[in-house]
Amino acid sequence: MKWLLLLVSPVWLGACQPALTMYPAQVLARGELALEYDGRFEMTAAGKHVTRGPRWNGLREFVACSERARVLAERAEADGKRAFGTSIAGGILGVVSLGALGAFASPDPNLRLAILGSGVAVAALATVLGGLSHRFKNYSNGAAIDAMNVYNDEIGAWGGDCAQR
Repeated sequence: MKWLLLLVSPVWLGACQPALTMYPAQVLARGELALEYDGRFEMTAAGKHVTRGPRWNGLREFVACSERARVLAERAEADGKRAFGTSIAGGILGVVSLGALGAFASPDPNLRLAILGSGVAVAALATVLGGLSHRFKNYSNGAAIDAMNVYNDEIGAWGGDCAQR
């Protein structure tokens, strides 16, 4: 009986894959922001695209009439820019670190060790920048969602928007 259970359980577990469910907002006030996710976060209002993460360009202008939401949106945009910059820098340094593999062509063992050591140091820096990029992206998304919630609580859920003020 144990052998049968061991044979059947991988098949049974393979059938239980997580399903992706997305429920679009059904009832929104006129100026209310809604958050959607399809590979990355996107904010919409009245069925129209407003901004998307992690850079959140335009969110600050959309929520500008709410001081607290504007400050959070500025933080989201700044952290989004940092995430983008550190991601690009980390990627470039990661590729550059591969150049250290050319050290194996050197006949001098001391030079080979120096080049490989430099390559490892550059790769470590690239890894740190990649981690920082991930952290900034998380901060950016969190601040943007906070800005959306504050704006909706103060203005959007009541049918208002910053364009009419």
